[in-house]
Amino acid sequence: MLQLEHQFGLCGVVLQWFCSYLTDKTFQVVYAGKKSAGAILPCFVPQGSVLGLQVFILYMVNLADVVSAHDVKYHVYADDTQLYLRCHAQEVTTAVLRLEVCITEVQRWM
Repeated sequence: MLQLEHQFGLCGVVLQWFCSYLTDKTFQVVYAGKKSAGAILPCFVPQGSVLGLQVFILYMVNLADVVSAHDVKYHVYADDTQLYLRCHAQEVTTAVLRLEVCITEVQRWM
C-alpha cells in the first residue's frame, strides 16, 4: 500500500478504499458441492475484477527498476515474467549467481 501512496500519490479516502479492496480477503474452493476451509489472504485482487488489470499494472511498475539494478534483462507478457542473461559458456556460473541474486531481490520486492 505504501507504493500506492508514495509512487502514485493516493491518499485519504481513495487510499483507504484501495486498502480495503486489496487486503484481508478470504478464499474458499467449492467443488462438487463441497467447500474447502477458508483461507485469509493478506493481499488479493479478485481475478476478472474491473480493477484487476489496473491494480496489477500499478503493482508491476517498479519491477523494471529491481531487475535493471542487477543488469538482468526481462520480458513481461500479461502476468508472466522471464528474466534472462546472455553470457559465454565460461561465464555460466557467474550468470546463474547474478540471476539468483536478482530473483531473491524480486521476491523481497514482491
